[in-house]
Amino acid sequence: MKKGSSTPCPLRCPHLGCQLSWNPGEKSWDCPCHGSRFDYDGNLLSGPAQIPASGSSADTIDG
Repeated sequence: MKKGSSTPCPLRCPHLGCQLSWNPGEKSWDCPCHGSRFDYDGNLLSGPAQIPASGSSADTIDG
């Protein structure tokens, strides 16, 4: 993914609603609250979340 590119962003973790942030090294959306991780499309990689991140909007990646 290129810096400054536009991508769908799952805004909130479905576990407790924390704001997700893009991890450019792992190419995943990470939850800083409890460590859930999601792929580029919001599919669950690891919990404690039990479902994919579904709410999405366009956002800009800075890394």
